[in-house]
Amino acid sequence: MSHLTSYPTATHDLVVIGGGSGGLAAAKTAARLGASVVMIERAELGGTCVNRGCTPKKLMWCAAAQQQGLKEMAKVGLTDKPPFDFAALRRRSDAKIDRLNRHFEEDLQQAGVHLLRATAEIDEGGQVHAGGDIFRPGKLLLATGARPRALDIPGGELAATSDDVFRWADLPGRLLIIGGGYIGCEFASIFAALGSEVQLMTDGNRLLEQFHAPAVDCVQAGLEKQGVTIGFGCKPVKIDLNGAMFKVSFDDGSIQYADRVIAAVGRVPNTDNLGPGLQGIAHAKTGALAIDERFQTSIPGIYAIGDVANRLPLTPVATRDGACFAAQHFGAGADQINLDLVPKSAYTIPPVAQIGSLSEGQDDGEVIANLASDVLDDGTAANSFFASTFVDDILTGVALVNHAAPEMIAPFAALLASGATAEALAAVTGIHPSFAEETVGP
Repeated sequence: MSHLTSYPTATHDLVVIGGGSGGLAAAKTAARLGASVVMIERAELGGTCVNRGCTPKKLMWCAAAQQQGLKEMAKVGLTDKPPFDFAALRRRSDAKIDRLNRHFEEDLQQAGVHLLRATAEIDEGGQVHAGGDIFRPGKLLLATGARPRALDIPGGELAATSDDVFRWADLPGRLLIIGGGYIGCEFASIFAALGSEVQLMTDGNRLLEQFHAPAVDCVQAGLEKQGVTIGFGCKPVKIDLNGAMFKVSFDDGSIQYADRVIAAVGRVPNTDNLGPGLQGIAHAKTGALAIDERFQTSIPGIYAIGDVANRLPLTPVATRDGACFAAQHFGAGADQINLDLVPKSAYTIPPVAQIGSLSEGQDDGEVIANLASDVLDDGTAANSFFASTFVDDILTGVALVNHAAPEMIAPFAALLASGATAEALAAVTGIHPSFAEETVGP
């Protein structure tokens, strides 16, 4: 780094490396609290969520859910299913993301944050080198996010990741997805609805291990009714390009062919390539940086939020943690949010959502016919699901599978936080006919 020392060194209250959801929230909040803030971002503002994650995924899911509805209408003779223009979806999605990128930059400008487009490196003295400048931060906040985990097998580089998928301009005819978590199941459902022939393979014995197993059974049934073929207990060992097709060999001796392959095998926190100043920094078992209740890492003066830190790798958590960090260090103080009250959802068709803990066997829940879709039901429509768990008559967990599940789960989180009782939920009457009425009342 000595070749950079001829440049002047600027001192700021806060230097933020990474312009994703967490970094943006921290930088804007700190600046509005009077801090001198520099944000360093080498790519697009908004991070993974906006550019290569939940935003383009949700846009794809909305189109896929509409297309799935048209398929169901066509099956019962109510309409002809029109062709789908995947390239047009990509153009509309890109335009939406471009507007968000510009909005984030305007927000930073209005808050008084200095934005530097560059790659950052931290030297042994804790100074930050970026774009030919050197910054001496009062506090240094790492918000560098995470990236898709690559397949560590021969030919693994031939598989696309979620980053690649959102750049596709056309729809694959045959798609093979490796991985049964959030990303794998969401892409399987989306691409099946859009018209691809989809196969999903996982080395586990079930899908979506983070969710209530009976709810996942309902999700799996929905995937299978969409035409997704699912294989369990097998690991890929090699990928070859066989002419225009990909040939994927598995450890059980099976071979699958596809036009494209997606590796959906998890994500890796971006803790590397930040320079010698992070040498010896402590990591948690997840691979993310270990932090305390004030987001400080094992190196004094260096803090971390978002997917690079050992918290839940969810956008709302990163955003809340960014604002919390700024309030702790430049404002009147704040406590970290309770991760037990953060709901989760996977955007399959229909989606699954969950809050709290559910004790399987106490109340496994029930599959519920979707009254709103009965007119379209030709015997293959996916059903809904509801489960709730109570301990000493107090609500401790809820799992939902329904198109409304991601919207409904936050009010259930509020009920859980407030200590709602079984009696309170039984006293409520829902709207008829609706899925929501199945979640309340006696």
